[in-house]
Amino acid sequence: MNLLYRRNIMYPQQFYFFWLTKATVAAILAAFGQDDGRQVIKATNAYLNQLAASDRDKATALAGFINEGHPYDALISMYNQDGLVFQMDRAYGLSAAKWTDLIGDTEFVGTNVQIIDDMPYFNGSAYYTGDESYHDPANTTIEVVFYNEVSSGWKALYFENSQSNAREKRALGFSRDNGEYIAFGCGTANFNNPIFTIPLNDLVRVSISGKNTVAVQNGVTATSSRPDYFGKNDLPNTFIGTRDKSSHNFVGKIYAIRIYNRLLTEQEILANQDIDLKRFTPSTP
Repeated sequence: MNLLYRRNIMYPQQFYFFWLTKATVAAILAAFGQDDGRQVIKATNAYLNQLAASDRDKATALAGFINEGHPYDALISMYNQDGLVFQMDRAYGLSAAKWTDLIGDTEFVGTNVQIIDDMPYFNGSAYYTGDESYHDPANTTIEVVFYNEVSSGWKALYFENSQSNAREKRALGFSRDNGEYIAFGCGTANFNNPIFTIPLNDLVRVSISGKNTVAVQNGVTATSSRPDYFGKNDLPNTFIGTRDKSSHNFVGKIYAIRIYNRLLTEQEILANQDIDLKRFTPSTP
């Protein structure tokens, strides 16, 4: 690998390694300008070193993706990290058979997953079965970035505890509802609490913080209450792009899912969404 610096710089009790190639450094500076580009380079390298301290293979894989001509994906290092407990991202762990969490060890087994080399995305259905419960929804922020191609019908983006009687089991999820809305939370009301009208054939960034707090779509804020029965997980199954591996399969491209174990402020959400917009605009390499 043609690294800008081949020599490790030793700090007390750790090695500091420069992960970006000369070509990537030049691409980042060209994309963001000299001043902002240097900040992105510094943040990316620090992030990759921190990630390597716990899992060097993940850092190597993520750096490899960024170095393969994806300079805008260096911005993955600039998301708010405080309380981030779950991160599915197109820049890491996406293959034809699975999608792996960048933060933890959760591995979603995929079926009918499609990947486009110049703009990787998830398009299919995947599931994880285990004894892991990510969060208490009342004190959680969940963010999803996707390209919507659903013109009608009820489609699932991200679901927890989903099964045939998922609504009675207080599943947590995002869903298209009747081709017009994205709704959050479910129960006997079957996602009848719409939050936003979302565009067809367009990039959508949605963040919802808490059970009864702020919701933001593409920089537009609204307040919305989820049903009272929207509660903590009691089942281990988690699904992406489907409700139960066979029904309500999402139509479109899913780029990222992030879950925080705290309530992000509106300002923090807007900062994350600004990064999403720079990374996932269809014209972005």
